[in-house]
Amino acid sequence: MTIFDYVEYLGLYYGEAPLQPLLTELELTKAPKLARGDSTTYLSAKKKGVELCFDEERSVKITGKQFPEGALVLSNIRFYGKDNPGYGVYSGCIFLGITMDSTRLDVLHVL
Repeated sequence: MTIFDYVEYLGLYYGEAPLQPLLTELELTKAPKLARGDSTTYLSAKKKGVELCFDEERSVKITGKQFPEGALVLSNIRFYGKDNPGYGVYSGCIFLGITMDSTRLDVLHVL
């Protein structure tokens, strides 16, 4: 999978069938759970360098889409480079000269 293949999973909620291939690919078997008082939770696939961020359905607004009450919606995906120690935020070049500071227009010009 390339990083662009992950985009189709954004906006899906945990338990929704189309999200399962991503969870299988990342070898994530535990369900995300919210800590008391939180509205966001994470599932980390450290070996794969990917972290999924889920927000409770009340804080996610997608035109034309309804979520079950209490659903946890995939709202963000973070990628970490394998050479980045400590599983911290990656600040280097991703590929083709694209960096974390690249704008959408920068990326489109490269592709």
